Amino acid sequence: MIAGIMTAIGLLILLWMFEPWRQTVEDVTDCVRTDDCEDVGAQ
Repeated sequence: MIAGIMTAIGLLILLWMFEPWRQTVEDVTDCVRTDDCEDVGAQ
């Protein structure tokens, strides 16, 4: 039971930490896929 609670807390912390990176990863993926990199500031 304790291991399950610790796992749930760990998953919530990971979701909270990586949420800001989701948009950045999507922008970089679109840049690579469509070769339109002005949105992410990369050239």
